[in-house]
Amino acid sequence: MSNIVDDLLQDVEQLEASTLAIDSDIQHLAQQKKTLNDNTQAINNKLLLDTAKTTQEAAKQSQLAATTSIKLAEQLKGRNSELEEISNNWRQAVRNTLREQQTAKKYFAIMMATTLAVSLISLSSIGYLVY
Repeated sequence: MSNIVDDLLQDVEQLEASTLAIDSDIQHLAQQKKTLNDNTQAINNKLLLDTAKTTQEAAKQSQLAATTSIKLAEQLKGRNSELEEISNNWRQAVRNTLREQQTAKKYFAIMMATTLAVSLISLSSIGYLVY
């Protein structure tokens, strides 16, 4: 019977050792789970931080693009104003040239008529004096 008791005591000791080992494994697994959860949270936080940095950089680039677009628009507006002024000046120059041309035509017609009249008077005078 002593063998049975010894075997039972030995089995109880093994059971206690196994129970302690299982408890230790459970605690170890709980610690690993906690570490894993902490790592997951850290990874999520890092991803959120990276996303925020990327968003901030995109906003900076967008603002830079908008500023550049505004500067370009101002330059184009200035050039457009210059072109409008040049166009108006050109039209005015064409109008002035056409008026001067009309005036020159009138003076030319008057000079031709005067020259023709003087020529006819001269020819008439010479013809009268010759006959």
